Amino acid sequence: MKPTVYMESTIPSYYSARSGRDIISLARREITRIWWENHREKYDVYISQLVFEECSQGDTDYSESNRSLPPPFQSRPK
Repeated sequence: MKPTVYMESTIPSYYSARSGRDIISLARREITRIWWENHREKYDVYISQLVFEECSQGDTDYSESNRSLPPPFQSRPK
C-alpha cells in the first residue's frame, strides 16, 4: 500500500510555472518537476475538486497548463 499525498494548488502552479528571471521561482518549478517525474509513482496522489477548480481559474494559458498536469492524480473517493 502506497502512502497518500493530498496535492494543493501550489504543486500544479509550480509545475506549470512560466520561465522567468526569479531564481527562487525557477528553483521551485524545477524541484516540483523532478519530484513529479521521479517520485510520484511511490504515492497515491489526490487532488480535491476545489483545488482543481482553483487551478482552472485566472489566465487562460496558465490555467490550461495547470489542468494538464501529468497524471496520475485523482479526486479522493467519497
